[in-house]
Amino acid sequence: MIHVAHWKKRSINLLLDNIAIQIISSLFSPLLDLINLPQGWNLLYVSLAIIIQLAIIFSYFVFLECTYVKTLGKIATQTRVVHNSGEPITYKQAALRTLCRLFPLDLITFFESNPIGFHDEMSKTLVIIDE
Repeated sequence: MIHVAHWKKRSINLLLDNIAIQIISSLFSPLLDLINLPQGWNLLYVSLAIIIQLAIIFSYFVFLECTYVKTLGKIATQTRVVHNSGEPITYKQAALRTLCRLFPLDLITFFESNPIGFHDEMSKTLVIIDE
């Protein structure tokens, strides 16, 4: 039987995954310092930083959710992501989940009575409790 994870566990997942992503990002931060841009090219520097951050977020979620069905947050809360049918998710579903996470109002969808987020609904996935 599938037990959908409560929004409290999902919140812990979000917090721990964001910490992991920030740690990974900090490892890439010195690479940007190696780029010597002419004076006044700050917009390019900021754009590169945003692109790198988005690539890290995308890689983190897609790789871990497809390879291990868990992110570091899900390991800590003993939850995992599955297709609505209970089967492992595909790379397409993981990519869609990640893109939908970037939608600013995604977080609001967890405070409804049913703890299924916008990114879950759009990708036809669930975060369930490991049993």
